[in-house]
Amino acid sequence: MGLNKRLIGAGATASSTLTPSEHFGVALYEGDGSTSHSINGGKFGAAAYFAGDSVIDTGLSTINFVSDLNDRTVDFSFSCWAQIHSYPQGDNTIFYIGNYNVYSPSYAAIILDFRSASKKIRFTHQTQYIESTSTFNAPMTTWVHIAAVRDNSVLKLYINGSLEASVTLTADTQVSSSTTLDIGGFQFGAGTIYSDFIGKMDQVRVFQKALSSSEVSTLYAETVETVESLDPLSEDTTDTLQVLGDTSCIATYRFENDETDLSGNYDGTGTEIQYAAGRYGQAASFNGTASTITNSIDLDDYGETWSISYWVKFTFNSSYRTIMGDTDNSVFNGFVSDIGTSGELRFRLRNATGSVSPLTSTGTYGDGNWHHVVCVKGSSTNYLYIDGTLDSSIATTTGINHNGTFTMGTFGNTAATRFKGELDQVRIFNKELSASEVTTLYQENSLVASYRFEGNANDDTRNYDGTASNVTYEYGLGFTPDFIWAKDRVATGEWHMLSDSTRGTNSQLFSNVQNPQDTKSTVIQSFDTGGFTVGSDNLVNNNGNDYVAWCWKANGGTTTSGTGTGSISNVTHQLNSDAGFCITKFTVPNTSTGGSTTT
Repeated sequence: MGLNKRLIGAGATASSTLTPSEHFGVALYEGDGSTSHSINGGKFGAAAYFAGDSVIDTGLSTINFVSDLNDRTVDFSFSCWAQIHSYPQGDNTIFYIGNYNVYSPSYAAIILDFRSASKKIRFTHQTQYIESTSTFNAPMTTWVHIAAVRDNSVLKLYINGSLEASVTLTADTQVSSSTTLDIGGFQFGAGTIYSDFIGKMDQVRVFQKALSSSEVSTLYAETVETVESLDPLSEDTTDTLQVLGDTSCIATYRFENDETDLSGNYDGTGTEIQYAAGRYGQAASFNGTASTITNSIDLDDYGETWSISYWVKFTFNSSYRTIMGDTDNSVFNGFVSDIGTSGELRFRLRNATGSVSPLTSTGTYGDGNWHHVVCVKGSSTNYLYIDGTLDSSIATTTGINHNGTFTMGTFGNTAATRFKGELDQVRIFNKELSASEVTTLYQENSLVASYRFEGNANDDTRNYDGTASNVTYEYGLGFTPDFIWAKDRVATGEWHMLSDSTRGTNSQLFSNVQNPQDTKSTVIQSFDTGGFTVGSDNLVNNNGNDYVAWCWKANGGTTTSGTGTGSISNVTHQLNSDAGFCITKFTVPNTSTGGSTTT
């Protein structure tokens, strides 16, 4: 007896242009014991799976990604792809940032979640909220794109690229600056995880601006070509000298492993400079003892108006306080931008007698996170901007002579208080910057953090890696599988399960034993785009156990008739001619029973 081998072989030679990941792959996943657990990785690549007692602490606090999260007029946005797999009694938190006692009268939080009662997505700001018009029943096997935006006191919720709800905010929040943004739930210290999310998330991004409707559409429509990009909105101007559209920027230092100036006129000279993760790309790292960068810029050439913009990151230490300046060796005659006695940011001019027109920030910033600083020397007023917002101003002093070398990391002869920390994107302008121009500089690239969950909770910008608790990561496939071979990687004695789309989801074979075909409805539930869904059977979904599934693509369940020889009959082939893979089903006589067996 034999099958028609010529028929099977016809066209079964793999294509020379074959992309293997589109035809076969391996899925790794953790069982959750539920009646329906979708294993299809992420919207792009892998995804984070939250099992109901999971959370990711991003480390982003109220002042990390915007100047003041509590101020309802300060913009921010959150974008992600999500699937809800189950609604427990509580609600399913997508993101949360709020105070400890969330149930007290001083309730203060910003929350995005799936509501268990309404099956809608809600965006809550203090005591006001908006909900999606769409409902989302569990378990979801398709991905939904969510964008939550605060736009100058207006809260907006976008679902799958379309605006579904908005509301004008009437109150600020009172979220503590010590709290951080949580994904998938919220947890205080090592305590209980609340409002836990059951499902998957992918492509989580945080922006320090209000996304426009067209930008939301861009994120919704993105493809695999842009998912790794740190400039998903194609807005980045960090490598552009004249970022303001005029000729006012005389020098820009990006610190991409060197101290060169984008203009080519004022390349810096670095001493003991290292390079680390920056606000954008790389940053110059100063060691607090001997690190300096000097250039030949003379601010006297620009009269009474000039401005300096930079990003800085430091952990406060009273011994390391000088960021930059251009005074003489006696620290007179020039300007100084440095750190105050408690971690404040300062900007002051120096004449022959000492400091004049001094500005000191109202807050402290030695928190080890990136902050944007703009020092403006105006014709009548000096300004200090922190994180895109005007912090303080003072009447200027004219007639300052800049008698020293423009130096980053120190000024004059102040080796005792040199800078220890990182600098990035230092720009010098020959004019007085306006508030709107400061905003432009603050938002050269509005992406603050990006989490793709490719096996971890790392931030692609390298600044805010998340700390995951009870989170697993699922890797999907680049195709819809037709044949699945799955096994438990933890328990001993568990069988190897084989299922295919020709026989259907209720039929299984076991490669490690000689048993006949079994029929269970709790093993494979469906063959899905990018993966499959398993039921509650321990063969494929024991809670907490790790599994591996080898998967092949045939022909999407579509079969063609074949010809058997001898007593073989009812032959069908499901052939993937590109990959040279085929699922063949046929019937043979059963000599022990007098009937027949289909294989």
